[in-house]
Amino acid sequence: MEEQLEQAAKRAADEEAEERRKLEHTSKSRKTEGDISSAKERYLQRKREAAAAAKGS
Repeated sequence: MEEQLEQAAKRAADEEAEERRKLEHTSKSRKTEGDISSAKERYLQRKREAAAAAKGS
């Protein structure tokens, strides 16, 4: 009986750790998407500025 309780507690702890790991991974990948989009925006802005400078010359 005690062994079953220990196994159930261990299983619950493992599931909780797995859930926490998934949440951390999800939040990290969300940050990465934001970083990527802001980097893309900066690149496009530089490209527009370079095109405007080329037209102005």
